[in-house]
Amino acid sequence: MNNPLMDVIGQSYISNQESINYDLNREVREEAIRTVKENTEFVVLTPFNLNIGKKSEKVRSNSIEYHKWLDSRIEIFNKHTVNSIKSQVIEFDEWGILLEYPYDIRETLKIKEMIKGYDKINPYYMSGEGKDIDEIEYEIRPKKINYKIKCQRENYIKKYIATTRLDSDDKLGAMYMYNLIKAIYFLQNSSNIKRNEHYLFNMPYGLKEKMVDSLDIVDKKQHYFGDNCFTTLLAPWSSSKNIFSFPHDVVPRDIKKIDIITREPAWSQIVHEQNIINSW
Repeated sequence: MNNPLMDVIGQSYISNQESINYDLNREVREEAIRTVKENTEFVVLTPFNLNIGKKSEKVRSNSIEYHKWLDSRIEIFNKHTVNSIKSQVIEFDEWGILLEYPYDIRETLKIKEMIKGYDKINPYYMSGEGKDIDEIEYEIRPKKINYKIKCQRENYIKKYIATTRLDSDDKLGAMYMYNLIKAIYFLQNSSNIKRNEHYLFNMPYGLKEKMVDSLDIVDKKQHYFGDNCFTTLLAPWSSSKNIFSFPHDVVPRDIKKIDIITREPAWSQIVHEQNIINSW
């Protein structure tokens, strides 16, 4: 294997054998959580209603259609996405919701109501301006978001910032944050990590879940996807890069990709009527 982390902790997962490193004993587990949380800021980033692409522009051009979409997406977000973050075995430090500048006062009130139920959510308003998704990722999000995140943390500086991508209609498995911290712990305690390098953590094992109009999940199946979008970028605190600095399926050569093989699904893509990309 040429993956530095897999050489340390992952090899026995693939053969379905027990790994002495997978179930950390209590003392080591507590040490891993404490040390990694002390030196790393963990932030989930979720694009919510950014005006990206022709389909988005068409929906936003019609007030009735847009608010119909918005109401439906808020319901999915609250029932599935929010609950998956609240259910994490170890909490993230912050959840940044990436928002378009308000369409009208009704939208403003709906968004305020949506985010008030979880105190770790911070709204970040930015304009997509109908640009292509790659342009948004490269030009608008990373520097602006990282700057705002760090401005709220004037009293301390950490060594690293870890940003995780999560769409507004998908879910993270309850063990996602725990598995991420464990992987970062092993990396930071190995000779492989370099202070100024960036590392992309990917968990290939997830689920596809079929949702009906009632918002209930009626079917699910395992899904292994090596280039999935539920990834985390570990960057030096001084870096201007975050998980939206590049498309999820095109990892720059200067970023080291590390696959984490988990026993349980790390994420879930929800297939529903509004989502034309995720097919069942």
